[in-house]
Amino acid sequence: MRLLLLIAALAAPPLLVAEETVWYDVEVIIFAQPGRGDIQSEGWPDKSGRPDSGDAVRLDAGTVQTVAGRFIPLAAERLTDVRQRLERNGYPVIAHTAWRQPGLARERALPVAVETDTLAGTLRLTLSRFLHLEARLAYAPEGWGTNFGDGTNTTFPWESVVTVYPLNEERRMRSRELHYLDNPVFGVIATVWPYEPPAPVAEPVETPPAAEETPQEIQADEPAPAGSAD
Repeated sequence: MRLLLLIAALAAPPLLVAEETVWYDVEVIIFAQPGRGDIQSEGWPDKSGRPDSGDAVRLDAGTVQTVAGRFIPLAAERLTDVRQRLERNGYPVIAHTAWRQPGLARERALPVAVETDTLAGTLRLTLSRFLHLEARLAYAPEGWGTNFGDGTNTTFPWESVVTVYPLNEERRMRSRELHYLDNPVFGVIATVWPYEPPAPVAEPVETPPAAEETPQEIQADEPAPAGSAD
């Protein structure tokens, strides 16, 4: 009987263990090259408009809960020294942002929108065997164009009438290191740090107070009334 139980246990399928979520803090600085670099050396596309970031996570209003997990905006503080050095050396900072997100496979990873008056696009962190950061950005130094062709003043959302410089790159990332993506007009400095969520604090269990023991009342035998003497 004992042997049969052992064989049955070995043949049973293994229990599925829930995969633990791995979290990362991402911080990015996007900056302009002084003098826009050697623009002529780059093979720019004939027409480049403002990229569509309609399905991207937008962190302007705070934490976003998605089907893939939570995206949490953070204070951009880890690269403060890098930003200061860039500005001191004549590299204007276009955007400086940070957020926390789960590490997700490429088929589940969501892009994060990055938008300013002169910059639009997305950044996407993916996790497979290695971390990768994907940049799909467009920089319009003079700002995004406006369409006056039909007599109205309406912003062109996806087709710019000004000069736009795209940056479409992907870089393998090592955590806790600085990584650099660029073209002759603008660049990206990024770092990714693993984040360990604090262990949940167990709530103290209130034990009910022990019932007080009440001493049993002992009733003394009442003395018999003394008889009257004759």
